Amino acid sequence: MNRPPLTHGSIVKGQRTPEGRRYQRLKAHLGLKYSTYKKAARKLNKKQLAKLLSKDDEMAQLHLANAAAAELMERGVTTDQVHIDAVINELTIAYANDEFVGTRAVPVIERDVASDTYFKFPKGQDTDVPDDTVDLDGEGEPNRLRRKMTTDNYVVENRSYKEYVNRTEIDNQDMPLDALFDAQDLVLRGLEYKREKRIADLLMLGANHTNKVTVAAADRWDTASGGAPLEVIDEIKRNLFKGPSEARLVCIATKKTHDVLRRHRDVVNTIAPGGNMNQPARVTQAVLRDVLEVDEYFVAAAREMNTATYAWGTSGLWLGYVANTPQRRTLSFAYTFQWGQLKRWLIWDEAAGTDGRYMARATRKDVPKIVATDAGGLIITPNS
Repeated sequence: MNRPPLTHGSIVKGQRTPEGRRYQRLKAHLGLKYSTYKKAARKLNKKQLAKLLSKDDEMAQLHLANAAAAELMERGVTTDQVHIDAVINELTIAYANDEFVGTRAVPVIERDVASDTYFKFPKGQDTDVPDDTVDLDGEGEPNRLRRKMTTDNYVVENRSYKEYVNRTEIDNQDMPLDALFDAQDLVLRGLEYKREKRIADLLMLGANHTNKVTVAAADRWDTASGGAPLEVIDEIKRNLFKGPSEARLVCIATKKTHDVLRRHRDVVNTIAPGGNMNQPARVTQAVLRDVLEVDEYFVAAAREMNTATYAWGTSGLWLGYVANTPQRRTLSFAYTFQWGQLKRWLIWDEAAGTDGRYMARATRKDVPKIVATDAGGLIITPNS
C-alpha cells in the first residue's frame, strides 16, 4: 500500500501528549487565535471548560492563565498598569530626635509663681577667715565671722506651639495615620527641642564661664600632635567649686568631640597601657566616664531640625556640678526654673473651615539660668 512519506509535521502530530491533544481540542472549539483565548473562554463556565478538557481543572486554569498573559502582552499592558498602589497599614516612616541631655546638666525646678528671688552665699566665707586663737586665760575675745549673702532672681518666659487638624482630614485619613496624635506629638517635640537648644547655647558659650580653656589649633585633639586632652580636662576639674551638699560631676561632650576623645591615644593607653593603636580597646561612654573620673558622661547628639548639624555644635566639652536634689545650701552651675507644669490642650472649633477643626497646643513657662558660674567649666575648640 502506498503511504505518503513521513514529514516532521506528521511525526510531531503523532507524538502529541494527552495534554497537547486537549489543548488542540480547546483551540478547535474556540476557533480563535491564542491571543484572544481569554475572551472566548469567558463564554464557558468552569464546568464546561473542565468537561472540554476531560475534566482536568488544573489544565483549564493553566490555559486560561496563558491566554490572559498573551492578551495583556499583545495590548502592551505591564504589571504596574494593572496594580493600584495601596497604603501599607502596618508601616509609616518617621525620624527621632530624642537624644536630649540638657536637663541632666541644668535640672528643672518647678515653681508656683512666674518670678521669684533666691539667696546666694558667696564662696570662701568659711575659709577667708581671721585667726581663731584665743588667749588661754579666757579673757580674749574670739574674732567675729560675718555672714554674707546676696540675692538674684528669675523670670520665666512663655513657650508655646500649636497645630491644626481639620475634621475632613480625620475622616479621610488611611488606617496607619492618626492626625490628632501626630499634631500633639509634633508640638511637644518642638518644645523639647527648643529647651535642649537653649541649654546647649547656655553651656557652650565661652562668655558664660570663668573656668574655661581654649585649645590652640596646633594642640587640638584630632591633629597630628594629639594635644593633651586628659591634662586639659583635669585643669578644668581642679578649678571647679562644689557646694556643701551631695552633687554629681557631669560631663557633656559634643558628638564629634566624643568621637575624637574615645579614639585618642591617651585614653586608649589609659585603658590598655602599651596597647596596639591599630587595634585599640573598645572605648564606650561608660569607659570614658571612668577614665575622666566623672559621675555622669553624656554625648550631645541631638540634631538641628531638618539639617545634619548638631544642636550642641561640633567642638566642645562641658563639666560641672549638679546638685542631686535642689534644696537649701546646694550648688549647681545652672537651673531651669519652670512655672507650673507643661500644659496640653486639644481644642475643637466647630466654626473653623467647612467641617470644623481641632487645635493641638502645648505651653510651658520656663527659663534656664546660671546660678553659680564657678560650678562649671568649658573646653573650647578641643577639635576641628
